[in-house]
Amino acid sequence: MHPSVVAFHGSEAVPAFNECGGYHDVKPADFFRYLKTMGTITSGEKYFGAIHLYYGDKAYDATIAENGLFSAVIRDPIRRINSLYWDYAQRHLGGNITDRKINIFNALEGLPADDLACPPISEVHCIQYAYERTNDSAVGVKSAVDPLRQFLYRSKQNIKGMLTPTPPPNDQSPRAIARLLAQEFSHLAGEIVAYDLDCWRVCKKTRSMIQMEEMVASREYFQQTVWPNVAPHLECNDTYLDRVMASGKTNVHALEERASIDIYNKWSPGFQKAFQEIIDVLGRNEVSEMYQNFGYKLPH
Repeated sequence: MHPSVVAFHGSEAVPAFNECGGYHDVKPADFFRYLKTMGTITSGEKYFGAIHLYYGDKAYDATIAENGLFSAVIRDPIRRINSLYWDYAQRHLGGNITDRKINIFNALEGLPADDLACPPISEVHCIQYAYERTNDSAVGVKSAVDPLRQFLYRSKQNIKGMLTPTPPPNDQSPRAIARLLAQEFSHLAGEIVAYDLDCWRVCKKTRSMIQMEEMVASREYFQQTVWPNVAPHLECNDTYLDRVMASGKTNVHALEERASIDIYNKWSPGFQKAFQEIIDVLGRNEVSEMYQNFGYKLPH
């Protein structure tokens, strides 16, 4: 951490925001004003921020209104989806990410294949956060929320004319677990690609997208690309860079040598199909252009 920066984890350090439901209910502009006020209290000696807060370009308008810099981190989508999904699957299969690991591939192979197939993705719908459901046109509130926020998937009718049901939360049967895991894969994969595209659309002109693999591995990239897009007003000296580059296991998984195509090939056919449908729904040409710009090759 930079000595002049204080970073919150989401809005957890802000009791008033948590009481009203957290950042889902707080406009980015309001949260930014709060952070600026805290900086003022320290007479400008500290700069305040937060991680895991507003996804996609939700904070873009408020950032520009404050004469700030908007940038976003992008990562190989196959690796990112794989990482987040396996963490989710661990919890639902009885494991965790610290001391009890479940072999996800073996566990999935033991579930009913028909129920593990992801529901076909034919339409994409957005779910508005609380602060986006108002008619307020103030900075930080999108007047028209584009369909790249969060997904609801409509299952196409099967041969019996029935829609694929969503399992109830208390149903722990293998069929229910398989359906839940399949739906969650579709949700995570779709959300990741959509948020990347969301940011790409507002960052590509200023070239302010930050590549995660380079950020955690290259001192030169961190100094010349990351820092100017994040905090150009703060010093990024050799002492700070030494500490950043020596931070050990910071996202070491981003540097894994296994090729993305090898990871993709281990996904079930249903997961692969869902991923391809998501790209088609969001626009294959634009999604491909975005990822190719960072050297990520999408499997077909």
